[in-house]
Amino acid sequence: MEIFRKELKLKRKKELELETTLVGPHRDDFLILADGIDL
Repeated sequence: MEIFRKELKLKRKKELELETTLVGPHRDDFLILADGIDL
């Protein structure tokens, strides 16, 4: 979570300039497992 916060802080100015988001859950791939099974 700390890495995510740092990325948000680093990208904030550029995001405002571009009027879009550069980091976030919609920009990343997540692997979600339940009992070792990929959901």
